[in-house]
Amino acid sequence: MSFAIDVTKFAVKAKGRMDIVRGKIVMDLFGMVIQKTPVDKGRARGNWQASTGAPITSAIENPGTSPSSDSPPSADEAAAIEAAIRELKGDESIFIMNNVAYILRLENGWSDQAPSGMVKTTLRAYPGIVEDAVNEVNK
Repeated sequence: MSFAIDVTKFAVKAKGRMDIVRGKIVMDLFGMVIQKTPVDKGRARGNWQASTGAPITSAIENPGTSPSSDSPPSADEAAAIEAAIRELKGDESIFIMNNVAYILRLENGWSDQAPSGMVKTTLRAYPGIVEDAVNEVNK
């Protein structure tokens, strides 16, 4: 089932608050991907970038380091995602990109910290993330 169909299915439950639900879904998805990214020196973890309109194609040269791959996104990472969410208009896409040369190797299990990857494991959790977002907004 496609993301659009899943989100549309839950839109009825969201009671007209789809922008809020969408923002929560994006924050949760991106946060999980960032959190699952393995950390050695922090370059891969610090290179996740969110944008609207078009994907970012460059890497961040000195992204800083994160204490561990299971720590939540930093305040800077969260602020960048929130800024991209605020820029969304209508059904526009939002992109999360990581342009370090070895990101596909990490996604394909190169690190013992994330042997099943970051993005694909997060996407498996997508239906639950949508359900949780709708339920939280309806509290």
